[in-house]
Amino acid sequence: FFFNFAMSVAAQKRVFTKWITLNLSQSKDDVPEKIDEDNFVDVFQDGHVLLKLVEVLSHSTSDIKTPKSQNKLQVMGYITEVLKFVEKQDMKLTISAENIYGRDETMILGLIWTLILKYQVGKKQEILAWLRVLVDEQIKNFDADWKDGILFCKLVEALSGLQPPLGSEVKTRLEWAFSNAESKLGITEIISAEDMTSGYFDERSCLTYLSFFYNKYKHIGKKEEPKKEDDRVPILEARIKELEALSEEQQLTCTALAAACEKKDAMLDKSTNEIQAIIKNTKTLHDELAEQKEINKEISQSIEELQLKLPFLNQKAVKNEIPAPTGNNVSLVVVDVENAESLWNKNANDMALALQGFQSTARRICKKYNGFEAPVEEEKMTFGFSQAPAALSFAVELQQELNDFEWPETYMEGREEFMKGLPAVVALHNGTAAFVEGKYTGPATRVIHRLISAARGGEILTTQHAWSQAVEELPKELVDVIKRNELGSFEVKEINAPIDILQIFPDSLKSRSSLYKEFEFLTPEEKKQSELKEKLEALQADNESLKVKLVATEEQAKKARDRALELNKWLNESRNEMRTTIGEQIQAAMAEVASLIRESETLEKELKRTTQQLNGARKVMDGMNGKMQEMSQKNNLLRSQVVEQERQQQHLSAEITRLEELLNTKKKSFISKLMPGKLKRGSSVADNKKTLEGNADLKKSKVDPKKQSKRATKKMSEEKAEDAEIVVDEKKGKKEDDKKNKKEEEKKRREEEKKRKEEEKKHKKDDKKHKKDEKEEKEDEKKDEKEEEKNEEKEEKEEKEEEEK
Repeated sequence: FFFNFAMSVAAQKRVFTKWITLNLSQSKDDVPEKIDEDNFVDVFQDGHVLLKLVEVLSHSTSDIKTPKSQNKLQVMGYITEVLKFVEKQDMKLTISAENIYGRDETMILGLIWTLILKYQVGKKQEILAWLRVLVDEQIKNFDADWKDGILFCKLVEALSGLQPPLGSEVKTRLEWAFSNAESKLGITEIISAEDMTSGYFDERSCLTYLSFFYNKYKHIGKKEEPKKEDDRVPILEARIKELEALSEEQQLTCTALAAACEKKDAMLDKSTNEIQAIIKNTKTLHDELAEQKEINKEISQSIEELQLKLPFLNQKAVKNEIPAPTGNNVSLVVVDVENAESLWNKNANDMALALQGFQSTARRICKKYNGFEAPVEEEKMTFGFSQAPAALSFAVELQQELNDFEWPETYMEGREEFMKGLPAVVALHNGTAAFVEGKYTGPATRVIHRLISAARGGEILTTQHAWSQAVEELPKELVDVIKRNELGSFEVKEINAPIDILQIFPDSLKSRSSLYKEFEFLTPEEKKQSELKEKLEALQADNESLKVKLVATEEQAKKARDRALELNKWLNESRNEMRTTIGEQIQAAMAEVASLIRESETLEKELKRTTQQLNGARKVMDGMNGKMQEMSQKNNLLRSQVVEQERQQQHLSAEITRLEELLNTKKKSFISKLMPGKLKRGSSVADNKKTLEGNADLKKSKVDPKKQSKRATKKMSEEKAEDAEIVVDEKKGKKEDDKKNKKEEEKKRREEEKKRKEEEKKHKKDDKKHKKDEKEEKEDEKKDEKEEEKNEEKEEKEEKEEEEK
């Protein structure tokens, strides 16, 4: 990190020293013979170079006297005066005389950059806008966008007209741009191609260099920024200009027509056959030109495709760590890309990138399972394994990793998650094979080539023999994650024997099997015949549709011929009337222009009035919303008060009920004291009736007064005892009633408190809902306003299109 930082600072110093030397060369006074990165801070130590540089840049002179000696105090005083002179040039400095005398490299670099910004660069955004217009590119910065040298080449091309070498290496592009900028445009080369290619390049260096281009050629390609005005004003002005241009165009047209009427119409004198011959020749030339363009395009595409395919066609044999497995028990795996030729034709760049990743993935997995790679034939790769389980594991893992690979966007867009990337086909077989002259031969090779030609993209095909040998030695848990489908038994002509073919996938890719049609074990020739048959059917269908189009075209040509005759007749008739109608048309056009201007002014007034009304309506709506919020708060307060009143009313009702029960109890006690024959507590109605009747008979009967007195005394004592018992029972009952009433009141109070809390929660919920509704209403209003604006823009666009028509 520190090494890179030091090298970047050194590169920045080289740029700044070249800029300083360039400016000091304009001074008539003595300056150091050479300023470079080694003595960069030393030349500023006495302040003399800094003063001369500022005088040259500001086109002014100072009366600061050079110190007679090199004493530190005198030199620092001189530097202080120089810095004050710099600040007088409307510059704010953070550097001090101590920093310059002490050779503080960072502070001195900052001071030079401040001078560059002030006198060389100016406004950074103006340079950026000028460059965007000149090179017609969306430039975002002054460092990363320029590192590849393309923008420098385009800048020099725009100013000099030279053709840049855009297809070459970065260093070549940079050297071409810098050398031609100096020789053809007079821009000194203050940046070196070596620094840029080494990465020692920053925004300051780039901006300093580009500012030379801007200061010298800013009159080329500069666009004036439009003033910000009302949106409708530019539209109206453009409309008026269009109408004025239309009027001028009509005048020119009328003049041309008048001149044409005076001249002999040579074209009308020519025969119809000559005109048709010219049209036919023109059409023939046009068709030939279009055909040649297509041929040139195809040739350029073919050349580009061959350049990209060349590295894959001339691949050298890989150095294997093991010898080629041979014998009666060799497991061969062939990997290929389905329809590779069409993929090359479609997008050669993406195919080259994808194929490179495809082959590197296959080689990495092959090494993992100790396999042998035979020489590559175009896109086809052949691998040999001495162990059948290793071959099966290689094939399954390869399809899994190819699906998870980061492919170019061409092979990812619109694909299923289990079917991404190149359409790779894999075939696996075990049998007798030999490795002769860099190729595998033998029965196993003939079988596996038939398998790979029949395989479809994303599929692994293997024989039952190879599968059986592989699963015998593989662990059961690995075999269980491989899904297989039996495709049937097929005859192989090359070995005159049938083979049983299996389709296998990793468990995560088992959904691929649903994408394939019925399996056909075809040879490459049979496959081509099937494809040609399908193409022939498609061509026949296209031929039928072309016949229909041809009939329609003939009808259109007939109509066009009739229309041409009508137009010719109309031209002859209108030539005679043209001179009289030109003036009327011009007057009508001018009247239409005036009417449109008046209409535009009226629309502008209506727009202002509508805007004012809309603002007033918005204020009223805001006031109403505020009142609605106040009413909502008052309603919430009233609800809580009503709930409190209801609770108090229920409490009073319970208290009244309790008092009534207590009053009834006391009434009964009072009556029992007044009546001698008090009804006994807890006795039945019949017993109380008998008691009352006995008392009445006692009063009516004539009994001895003494006996009567004794009986009365006895009865009174009994009644007093009963009254005492009743009082005790009443007190006991009263206590129980009080406890019961208190429990009921507590229960009611808790229920009321619970109801009150639920009501409050409900009110809060209603408030939130109300606020949410208000927010949604505001959002709906905003949406409506946006829709209205869109509709207005759409109407204006439609009006403009109608006017243009």
